[in-house]
Amino acid sequence: MTENIKIVRISSGEEIICQMVEAKSDNCIALKKAAIIIPTGEGRLGLSPYLPYAELEDDTIEISKDHIMWVVDPVEDFSQQYYQSFVSNLFIPSAGEVGPMGAAMNDETPSLKLTT
Repeated sequence: MTENIKIVRISSGEEIICQMVEAKSDNCIALKKAAIIIPTGEGRLGLSPYLPYAELEDDTIEISKDHIMWVVDPVEDFSQQYYQSFVSNLFIPSAGEVGPMGAAMNDETPSLKLTT
């Protein structure tokens, strides 16, 4: 499920988590459904779509190997979070009350009580 998920650091300093797929060119690597890793403070990380303003064929961008500093495997928890958020298109809410379509909860809002 998450075997082809990698973290790539490019020469600009950006660290990207993505699915590695076969590139069309031998001197490039292909990053599919790429997300930039953003430190958010207090030891936390955030993910944001990489190049959300660009039209990418099959959600894939090819980067020259000359601009790749390293490629590593993410820890399993991080890989699963990325997969759930960017690849599977499934949303798994935390335990607690969930309002419809993320609506703010109040006494009149119908809710579903989740337990884990």
